[in-house]
Amino acid sequence: MTAEKLIVEFSECYPGYSVGNSIICAKTGIFCTSQVNGIACSHPEVEGFYMNIFVNSQEDEVNFRKELEEFDDCKRGCAIGFDAWNSDDIEESGYLNKYVQAIDDFLVKNVSKKSVSGSIFEFDYSRITEVMEGWWPVLIRLKNTEYQGGSEPYKEKWYDTKLKGYLCFGSCD
Repeated sequence: MTAEKLIVEFSECYPGYSVGNSIICAKTGIFCTSQVNGIACSHPEVEGFYMNIFVNSQEDEVNFRKELEEFDDCKRGCAIGFDAWNSDDIEESGYLNKYVQAIDDFLVKNVSKKSVSGSIFEFDYSRITEVMEGWWPVLIRLKNTEYQGGSEPYKEKWYDTKLKGYLCFGSCD
């Protein structure tokens, strides 16, 4: 008997100032997916687990969504994904490099500094051809907040390890 493939598909977000999802790649036996790549309606799958990305307040959520709308991932990457990035036209134009640099700048400005999920995200240039609208390959650093008691009861510890993953903010389709 063949083992059943477990697939979890998530949509954009959940209540509580959630602005998106991240998938951390890991051997879990569970595959995560989301509809991405605009009108191409791609459903890439990756083994791992996902966690929501939260901001601190409703005001932060409104501001984040405004920044994401102004970034306009749909205009930049809708229905391009995977195979198109390997074409000579895209490579020669430098479009892919400009697109991912814009993503990396967006991550620094709007995600890593505002996320309360305890993570820092940076674009993973080693997987540059995997980028699609709504599906960004990233490296993720996690932190742990330990309770110690006393006058400063919480201590943050950032892990050095960068985990492969993906950020998903939903599809424009």
